[in-house]
Amino acid sequence: MLLSENYFLMTFKRAATSAGSLPQQELSVTEFYQNKEEADTIKLLRDFYFKDERLTQTQFSSFSMEAPFVVQESYLLTVDVKRIALTQSLSHVSNKMLVLITEND
Repeated sequence: MLLSENYFLMTFKRAATSAGSLPQQELSVTEFYQNKEEADTIKLLRDFYFKDERLTQTQFSSFSMEAPFVVQESYLLTVDVKRIALTQSLSHVSNKMLVLITEND
């Protein structure tokens, strides 16, 4: 299991469902996004420049926020996964890559 910023990754082994079937390794990737979309870009920039409280607040409450938009995908793998990790750059400016350490490595 791995939780990093807006990503939640999980691998698990699913038991064989019937006699003669093979067990499956599954990878589940979940991404969380803010559901809010700014309609007025000029107002957003003005609020940022004048340090509007909604953009500069330092304390957040999950009770006052909207539920996130969730995107989830699952994959069946042909190898057993020992560990999972996400890469990150020093300044957090590049894309993250998923690294899987398998039983074969």
